[in-house]
Amino acid sequence: MVRKVIFLVIANLFFINYVFGDDLTGIYREESSNLGILIEMSELNDGYMIYRVFLDTPGNIPQKFEWQTAFIKADELPSLSFYWKTGRFDDSLPESNKLIIYNLSNQNQKLVGSYYFPEEPRTLPTKIQFNKVEY
Repeated sequence: MVRKVIFLVIANLFFINYVFGDDLTGIYREESSNLGILIEMSELNDGYMIYRVFLDTPGNIPQKFEWQTAFIKADELPSLSFYWKTGRFDDSLPESNKLIIYNLSNQNQKLVGSYYFPEEPRTLPTKIQFNKVEY
Protein backbone atom coordinates (compact mmCIF):
# COMPACT_ATOMS: atom_id res chain seq x y z
CA MET A 1 0.00 0.00 0.00
CA VAL A 2 2.76 2.47 0.96
CA ARG A 3 4.67 1.67 -2.25
CA LYS A 4 1.53 2.33 -4.28
CA VAL A 5 1.02 5.74 -2.61
CA ILE A 6 4.69 6.69 -3.13
CA PHE A 7 4.47 5.63 -6.78
CA LEU A 8 1.30 7.72 -7.30
CA VAL A 9 2.92 10.79 -5.72
CA ILE A 10 6.02 10.46 -7.90
CA ALA A 11 3.88 9.85 -11.00
CA ASN A 12 1.78 12.96 -10.25
CA LEU A 13 4.88 15.13 -9.75
CA PHE A 14 6.33 13.86 -13.03
CA PHE A 15 3.04 14.50 -14.83
CA ILE A 16 2.72 18.05 -13.48
CA ASN A 17 6.32 18.87 -14.44
CA TYR A 18 5.91 17.26 -17.88
CA VAL A 19 2.68 19.08 -18.69
CA PHE A 20 3.45 22.51 -17.27
CA GLY A 21 7.27 22.56 -17.30
CA ASP A 22 9.30 24.52 -14.82
CA ASP A 23 7.80 27.37 -12.86
CA LEU A 24 8.32 30.55 -14.89
CA THR A 25 8.07 32.93 -11.94
CA GLY A 26 10.96 35.39 -11.93
CA ILE A 27 12.69 38.31 -13.59
CA TYR A 28 14.14 37.97 -17.08
CA ARG A 29 16.57 40.47 -18.64
CA GLU A 30 16.53 41.10 -22.36
CA GLU A 31 19.99 40.41 -23.77
CA SER A 32 22.39 43.34 -23.23
CA SER A 33 19.59 45.68 -22.17
CA ASN A 34 18.06 47.26 -19.07
CA LEU A 35 14.66 46.11 -20.24
CA GLY A 36 13.10 42.89 -19.09
CA ILE A 37 9.98 41.11 -18.01
CA LEU A 38 8.62 40.08 -14.62
CA ILE A 39 6.57 36.88 -14.52
CA GLU A 40 4.36 36.18 -11.49
CA MET A 41 1.58 33.70 -10.79
CA SER A 42 -1.79 35.29 -11.46
CA GLU A 43 -4.26 35.82 -8.65
CA LEU A 44 -6.48 33.27 -10.39
CA ASN A 45 -3.75 30.60 -10.02
CA ASP A 46 -4.35 29.24 -13.50
CA GLY A 47 -1.63 31.14 -15.27
CA TYR A 48 0.97 33.89 -15.15
CA MET A 49 0.98 37.68 -15.32
CA ILE A 50 3.79 39.14 -17.42
CA TYR A 51 4.93 42.74 -16.90
CA ARG A 52 7.37 44.80 -18.97
CA VAL A 53 9.93 46.26 -16.55
CA PHE A 54 13.06 48.39 -16.38
CA LEU A 55 15.98 46.77 -14.53
CA ASP A 56 18.95 48.35 -12.79
CA THR A 57 22.44 46.83 -13.01
CA PRO A 58 22.00 44.23 -10.23
CA GLY A 59 18.64 43.15 -11.68
CA ASN A 60 16.22 44.96 -9.36
CA ILE A 61 13.03 46.52 -10.74
CA PRO A 62 12.83 50.30 -10.34
CA GLN A 63 9.94 50.63 -12.79
CA LYS A 64 7.03 48.64 -14.23
CA PHE A 65 5.72 50.08 -17.48
CA GLU A 66 2.07 51.03 -17.44
CA TRP A 67 -0.26 49.32 -19.92
CA GLN A 68 2.30 46.60 -20.61
CA THR A 69 0.87 43.56 -18.87
CA ALA A 70 -0.22 40.21 -20.28
CA PHE A 71 -1.87 37.03 -18.99
CA ILE A 72 -0.74 33.53 -20.00
CA LYS A 73 -2.85 30.49 -19.16
CA ALA A 74 -0.90 27.63 -17.58
CA ASP A 75 -2.16 25.14 -20.16
CA GLU A 76 -0.53 27.17 -22.97
CA LEU A 77 2.97 26.43 -21.65
CA PRO A 78 5.83 25.73 -22.42
CA SER A 79 5.29 28.21 -25.28
CA LEU A 80 4.32 31.78 -24.42
CA SER A 81 2.52 34.13 -26.76
CA PHE A 82 1.52 37.55 -25.50
CA TYR A 83 1.23 41.12 -26.69
CA TRP A 84 1.17 44.67 -25.45
CA LYS A 85 1.54 48.21 -26.70
CA THR A 86 5.17 49.18 -27.05
CA GLY A 87 5.40 52.46 -25.39
CA ARG A 88 4.82 55.90 -24.21
CA PHE A 89 1.24 57.06 -24.50
CA ASP A 90 2.19 60.66 -23.70
CA ASP A 91 4.57 60.80 -26.67
CA SER A 92 3.71 62.13 -30.09
CA LEU A 93 6.09 59.71 -31.83
CA PRO A 94 3.96 57.41 -34.00
CA GLU A 95 6.29 54.43 -33.54
CA SER A 96 5.98 54.61 -29.76
CA ASN A 97 2.43 53.29 -29.62
CA LYS A 98 2.45 50.10 -31.68
CA LEU A 99 1.28 46.62 -30.87
CA ILE A 100 4.11 44.12 -30.34
CA ILE A 101 3.63 40.35 -30.24
CA TYR A 102 6.07 37.98 -28.51
CA ASN A 103 6.35 34.25 -29.17
CA LEU A 104 8.74 32.64 -26.67
CA SER A 105 9.56 29.23 -25.26
CA ASN A 106 11.04 28.30 -21.89
CA GLN A 107 14.52 26.82 -22.37
CA ASN A 108 16.39 26.16 -19.12
CA GLN A 109 16.28 29.54 -17.33
CA LYS A 110 15.89 31.42 -20.64
CA LEU A 111 12.95 32.60 -22.69
CA VAL A 112 13.88 32.31 -26.35
CA GLY A 113 11.89 33.26 -29.42
CA SER A 114 10.92 36.27 -31.47
CA TYR A 115 8.74 39.36 -31.61
CA TYR A 116 7.11 41.27 -34.42
CA PHE A 117 4.87 44.24 -35.12
CA PRO A 118 1.65 43.08 -36.86
CA GLU A 119 1.08 46.59 -38.22
CA GLU A 120 4.25 46.18 -40.30
CA PRO A 121 3.50 43.14 -42.50
CA ARG A 122 6.78 43.32 -44.44
CA THR A 123 8.94 43.14 -41.30
CA LEU A 124 10.23 39.69 -40.38
CA PRO A 125 10.09 38.52 -36.74
CA THR A 126 13.16 39.54 -34.75
CA LYS A 127 14.90 36.96 -32.57
CA ILE A 128 15.04 37.72 -28.86
CA GLN A 129 16.26 36.06 -25.68
CA PHE A 130 15.53 36.82 -22.04
CA ASN A 131 17.89 35.43 -19.38
CA LYS A 132 16.57 34.74 -15.89
CA VAL A 133 17.99 37.10 -13.26
CA GLU A 134 18.97 35.67 -9.88
CA TYR A 135 17.58 37.79 -7.07
